[in-house]
Amino acid sequence: MKFKPLDIESEFNSQEQDTILVRKGNQIHGILLFLTASYGIVYTLVNLVQSYYIQSLINFSSVLMTGCTSYLYIKNKILISKILNLCQLMLVISMMFYFPPNLASHEADSILVFFIPIILGTLIVFQGRERRYGYFFAILIFLLMVSLMLIDKHFDLGLKKDYDE
Repeated sequence: MKFKPLDIESEFNSQEQDTILVRKGNQIHGILLFLTASYGIVYTLVNLVQSYYIQSLINFSSVLMTGCTSYLYIKNKILISKILNLCQLMLVISMMFYFPPNLASHEADSILVFFIPIILGTLIVFQGRERRYGYFFAILIFLLMVSLMLIDKHFDLGLKKDYDE
């Protein structure tokens, strides 16, 4: 038997390997939930201070949705938690793109960069038997990012800060 130090299959059978990968993906998902909630809280406050009320509301809704997905995670409904958290992240970033604080600049276009780490996180979080979900959502997020870039539509709800003062 040849020794292969980087070969996981030599140490574990496929069932054990699958279990270990899923468990590690679940742990990373728990950390990402914490980061998502932290981001939402910080940017809710930052946007309130800057008088960007729509963005503040969007970020606060992210905190609430992350709370729901965290509850599912705690109740051991982890796959549903992963899928819902991923969907809410796609929704929040899309909303931030559609409702920028300043329509005159193109700063809202830079929000699409956040899709790249989300794609990578998706491929990391969905492991083992769940890997097909990771591939599906990575492709879906990529297509969403490209379609948002091509459509390039932004809306103003009349609640923006007055920049001429």
